[in-house]
Amino acid sequence: MPFVIREAIPNAAAFNRLREAAGWGRIAPAVVDRGLARSVCSWCAFVDDEVVGFVRLVGDGAMKLSVEELLVAPAYRRQGIARALMAQVMHYIEALPEGCTINLMAAEGMQDFYAALGFKVRPPERPGMQMR
Repeated sequence: MPFVIREAIPNAAAFNRLREAAGWGRIAPAVVDRGLARSVCSWCAFVDDEVVGFVRLVGDGAMKLSVEELLVAPAYRRQGIARALMAQVMHYIEALPEGCTINLMAAEGMQDFYAALGFKVRPPERPGMQMR
C-alpha cells in the first residue's frame, strides 16, 4: 500500500494508537499535545488520511538532539515506512552544525537498523539511562 511522509504532528489519538500497538501504553491527550508541540521537528507516514508511522527529534536543535518514538503500525511494518521516516531525520541531521550529538535508545532488535544509518552502539562503560 502506498504511503506519504510529511512533516506533521499527529493528534493525541493517532499518537496513542501507535504507542499502544508498540506496547508502550497510552499518555494523557493533554500531555501528548504539549509534548509533541515542543518537538524540534516530526514526521508522519500517512496511508490515505490515517497516521501509520511517526518519528520526531527533541532537544536544543544545535548541540544535542534525540530521535524519539520511531513507531509504525503493525499492519504497515516491513513496507519501508520506518526507513522513509528515518530518511527525513537523516536529511535534517545533515544540516545541523558540526559537533551536534544525536542520541537514540534503540528498541531490542533494532540496533542493526540504526547502525546501517550510521549510529553507533555506546560502549558498556557509557550506557544510556532514563527515568520513569
